[in-house]
Amino acid sequence: MNCARFQEVLPLLLLREAGPELLVEAKVHAGGCPACGALLAGERALDETLARAAAAEAVPPGLEARARRALGRAAGPAPVLRLLASAAAILLLAAGAGSVLLAPAPAEADEILAAAAALHRGVVRADLPP
Repeated sequence: MNCARFQEVLPLLLLREAGPELLVEAKVHAGGCPACGALLAGERALDETLARAAAAEAVPPGLEARARRALGRAAGPAPVLRLLASAAAILLLAAGAGSVLLAPAPAEADEILAAAAALHRGVVRADLPP
């Protein structure tokens, strides 16, 4: 391994994501190369300093609960709401197909389509997070 390759794989070493062969090769190189050995030592010292600083910080009360609520809203509608929306879509399709097959008067078809569109808009708005 040369210095350029070592610098390329350094993030993998620090994140402990390097495979066994790469890890051995990099350790051998860092042990024989003063510059890469110092680079590795410096990066590890920085990681340790940042870890200590992060551990010293107190997590604000309620942060985890707020994050979980926010993630829950971002995940989309609840399964029950998705099921209701699917059922409504199926009913709308059936109503639309029935209206086409039964060929109602044009004015009646417009009323059915307007009602179906209004119902659909209500279901879609219910899916949106507050």
